[in-house]
Amino acid sequence: MAILSPPGFAQEQEEESILIESTITGDVDPSQAVTVEDLKIPVDQLELLVKPLSLEELQTEAAAWFLLLKDKAVEISTTEIAIKRENQIIKEGEEADEAVNKAREELAKAESALNETTSGTPEYLNFPHTYLLQSLETLIYEGIQRLDSGAVPM
Repeated sequence: MAILSPPGFAQEQEEESILIESTITGDVDPSQAVTVEDLKIPVDQLELLVKPLSLEELQTEAAAWFLLLKDKAVEISTTEIAIKRENQIIKEGEEADEAVNKAREELAKAESALNETTSGTPEYLNFPHTYLLQSLETLIYEGIQRLDSGAVPM
């Protein structure tokens, strides 16, 4: 199913893009802009400030506002990346917590099973002590590795 845009809509967007690119040219010094001194200026007041400006002055103002916009976009992107990284650390910490809880559950099951056997019986002697110890050691080692790597905040 094709989505149709109003006639001329795509052409208008293209013309706006070309207009913006072609109006900011060459040797523009954004530090000379005067309208960026008050970033919270209402649009209607900004319009009044730029009315008497020449084309060169308007290019300077536009370049300054563009730089402000670009800096804000970089700031937002950097913040979003930091949030994603922090969320990953939190996720890894939760996974480490789950591994520790699983190890505790396995240890409790093993202790319970061992307590139900009588010392000296064949059942007690054949109890998989080494398997349980190896499993617990592996889980504990993995938890320690996550702590050492900084994946889990202390």
